[in-house]
Amino acid sequence: FDQSKKKIGELSILYEIASTLSTLESFERISDFIYKQVKKIVGVDFALWFGWSEKEKKLSLNFYQGLENTRRDLQIPLERQEILDSDKLNTGIKGKLKGDFDLSQYLDSVTSFPIIAEGMLHGVVSVGNRKHKSISEDQKTLISIIASQTASLYERQRSILNASRLLTMGKMMSEITHDLKKPLTNIKGILQLLKEKWSDAEAKEKFFDMVEQEIFRLNGLAKEIVNFSNPNKYELEKKDIRLTLQRALNLVKRDLDTRKINLKWGYQEVPPIFVNENGIMEILLNVILNAIEAMPEGGELRVSLKPHQEPKKKGQYLQICIADTGCGIAPEDLDRISDRYFTTKKDGTGLGLAVVERIIKAHGGFVSVESELGKGTSFFVNLPAEELRVES
Repeated sequence: FDQSKKKIGELSILYEIASTLSTLESFERISDFIYKQVKKIVGVDFALWFGWSEKEKKLSLNFYQGLENTRRDLQIPLERQEILDSDKLNTGIKGKLKGDFDLSQYLDSVTSFPIIAEGMLHGVVSVGNRKHKSISEDQKTLISIIASQTASLYERQRSILNASRLLTMGKMMSEITHDLKKPLTNIKGILQLLKEKWSDAEAKEKFFDMVEQEIFRLNGLAKEIVNFSNPNKYELEKKDIRLTLQRALNLVKRDLDTRKINLKWGYQEVPPIFVNENGIMEILLNVILNAIEAMPEGGELRVSLKPHQEPKKKGQYLQICIADTGCGIAPEDLDRISDRYFTTKKDGTGLGLAVVERIIKAHGGFVSVESELGKGTSFFVNLPAEELRVES
């Protein structure tokens, strides 16, 4: 009877796992959910989830539960064959845990399993308990199946997400190529007028300036097309945005000093998030330089970073606010600042903020702007943050 009751308990938890997994969007949430479910049937009280890099031949700690003061940079060099060999895998991981964690007295309870889905090695999960209870072979098999099935489902979800992202990128490419027509049409019209006014030196100089302006725009569009056709352009990696933001501010330090602009910079503690760092750096520099240009006589640049919940949107966001005390934006221009070719600058191309918005959209984020004429402008860059804290 007890055996049947145990089996029913395991099956009910497996059913709960299967029915809930599809509602979880990030592997961090999935791993936390799986840990809590496995804990009910196996009696583990800590878990570590490692990702596997085929190229670098190593395991890297991604998530953990039930541990404190855990090193997020933990890496374990292991060959694929060593990971697939249970004895070598457990020896390698226990050796590293003994040196890097205060787990020496619990190592006898630690067991590690390779996570294999669709025939591919994705990583390793290590579980253990502080009561020195050994995990039975049946329990090991159950954990291994759950971990691999979880990875398989996550890979399918990620494939759907990638397909959706490719569709978005296709639409963006379509927009960019459509936008090529305007400067080309303008150049054609200018050249026709230039033929008629060739003998007029003043008009000729004016027309050449106009052609040069349109060529700048074409160059900007060509750069966008090259960027979007690069498969690594929007490859996302987990990054500490505080460091990215600090690098951007370091790059404009001379501009701030030259313009006598005071920098106020503060942030709340936020976890790393998945971004394309080059794309985010391009956004930050674009918005910061716009803010600096809005303060030719000096002023104050305020930069902040914090978690953000948007009432009308699902999920958590990490919000970067870049605010200036410059000239501000007229109400009639505020809704048009992200339009391609719209600019209030004498020598502007109107491409900057359009590019910013396009990059943010590719990340699944959004931009908002608040401005008061004569008082300044605040740009809010919102990036998706799957987890704003790690729960143990």
